[in-house]
Amino acid sequence: MNEKKTRSKKMYIRPMETPQAPPQTIETDEKKPGSKKLLIVITVTLFIILIVLFGLFFLLGGRNLLQTFHLRFSPVTVKKGDVKTQLLFPGTIDFLQRSVLEFQQVPTTGTKITYIGVKIGDIIKRGALIASLDSEAVLKQQQKNLATFLKQRANYDQTIANAGGIPQNDTTNRQILGTQSDLNSSVYDVELQDQILKFSTIFSPIDGIVTRADAQVPGINISSNDEVKFEVINPLTFFFSVDVDESEVVNLHKGDIGYVLLNAFPGDPAKAIVSVITFAPHADSNGNMVYTVKLLFDNKNNSNYQYKLGMTGNVVFYTWAQNVLTLSKTYIHEDDVGTFVRVGSDKKKTYIQTGISDGTNTEIVRGLFENEVIYY
Repeated sequence: MNEKKTRSKKMYIRPMETPQAPPQTIETDEKKPGSKKLLIVITVTLFIILIVLFGLFFLLGGRNLLQTFHLRFSPVTVKKGDVKTQLLFPGTIDFLQRSVLEFQQVPTTGTKITYIGVKIGDIIKRGALIASLDSEAVLKQQQKNLATFLKQRANYDQTIANAGGIPQNDTTNRQILGTQSDLNSSVYDVELQDQILKFSTIFSPIDGIVTRADAQVPGINISSNDEVKFEVINPLTFFFSVDVDESEVVNLHKGDIGYVLLNAFPGDPAKAIVSVITFAPHADSNGNMVYTVKLLFDNKNNSNYQYKLGMTGNVVFYTWAQNVLTLSKTYIHEDDVGTFVRVGSDKKKTYIQTGISDGTNTEIVRGLFENEVIYY
């Protein structure tokens, strides 16, 4: 009996001592480090996404939104101060006395250039003979015209003599009018041929340098369709030319002083004065309508020909407004009516007139008083 009880007891104890839970506990402990790593990865990823979204927020205007929010609660006051601004325009060197010359009339049958008196680079005086066409045919035609004139003059005189000096009837009147008409026609032929003879020769109208000569040697045959040109430039008449659009030309006036800095002489700014602002615009290379402004150099000469046609550079105009009412540009708005600001805590819409601006502060010409509070 005792043995049986003992065996029963052992059978009872054995299952109690058999460890089943530890393996399960070990498996659970092995999974915990992986879960922590996953949580860290998710947290870092979310943090990176937030940074990217925050950056995009600023790039897409978030900064402006925050600034606008801040401005709505940050009024400013109108104060007195100085405003300085500048206008800059690109331009080129050009010349007031610049003549492009060509033969005014070439016979339809063609002719040839018999004389060329200049070449590119020559320095010539006003009235210098540049080139001439073959005038032999022109002179012969002129002689023919003169002979015709003498003949018509004789016929006219004879008609008058036959009429006894005074017309007696309609027939005589018609005869006199016919001969008079023939005589006038012959006179016109002589005068016209004389003009052709003059047009067959080119003289320089100015002192200067020859900068273009399409014909280099005499003997070249040309027709009425050919363009043979010569150009003379007076180097002493140089100026700086800029094209200005309508929004900026209103800020320039005759007599304004600017400073020209040519690319060829970067260390030598030159004072220049506005001499001409064209009244009519012209189209630039992009098709925009612009106005030409010409500036004459002050205390500069071109006797050594250092300033050449087409040299490029920029001209700067400085504008100052001293001890004037100023306001931050940010607080100034525009609508279909005009320029306005919001005055006082009730943000009353008030239209104003502005002057120059330096990009940060703007001159207030009319509409506000000093120390007025302006809201965004």
